[in-house]
Amino acid sequence: MALEWEAGDQDGFAYRAVRLWPTDSDPVEPLAEHDSGAYRSTLTLRFDETD
Repeated sequence: MALEWEAGDQDGFAYRAVRLWPTDSDPVEPLAEHDSGAYRSTLTLRFDETD
């Protein structure tokens, strides 16, 4: 897995993950920021096809 991170205090830790993606693929660009101030999270699962 590849990880993009940034410095910032979160839950007592000095760093936080920004993006995580499989090393054999390109990272997906994040969605445009919204100014609502509300928390937002997404998760995309892709399963390998089975024979």
